[in-house]
Amino acid sequence: LIEEDQSLNTAFGVLFLVRSTELMALGNRKGRLKASKGFGEGNLRNVNGKLLGEEIVRNTEDLMKLIDNPSDEEDLLRIKQSFKNLALTGDSSSKAKQRAWIRGLVTHRSVGPRWVGVNFLANRRDIDNAPALIYAVSDPNLEIAMKAHNGLRFISRKIDSIRLPEKPSLEDFLVAKKEWEKWYLSIRPNGQLLDRRQK
Repeated sequence: LIEEDQSLNTAFGVLFLVRSTELMALGNRKGRLKASKGFGEGNLRNVNGKLLGEEIVRNTEDLMKLIDNPSDEEDLLRIKQSFKNLALTGDSSSKAKQRAWIRGLVTHRSVGPRWVGVNFLANRRDIDNAPALIYAVSDPNLEIAMKAHNGLRFISRKIDSIRLPEKPSLEDFLVAKKEWEKWYLSIRPNGQLLDRRQK
């Protein structure tokens, strides 16, 4: 470095550090960091102290792998928006299995998978999704219960027939669940409903 000009030395030092930092952030974006200190909600995420590029869930099989092998509950909550981009893959038999798996998410012990399952089902006008959504109307997480209720309104086209208070309680959802059961059995007398007591 040039000894006569300390400001020039400092400038070169800063430039070197900035460039080195940029190179480290590129590539496969791997590294280790405790508690994600110094990083916000960007394209990097911390999984068990390992800094990784943001994972994109592109189809149902990707989601199945992620939920079957989660790093933690927070990791599952990060994929809340993934249901919008999910696509069933494979032949008709494979797709049927994926639909059944998604419907089964409403009974999952963790809130993340239940949230994803209900949001996926609630945004598709498929009467076969009704039993799973009716089950989810009594979910202890009121956000999930509301999404299931609105999904049933969308599927049934009964926008205002089954109403809830402005700030519904779990008891209000239980009342609505009974009404949705009556509706479903009125159009499918032999339809099978999920029973929370059996789970």
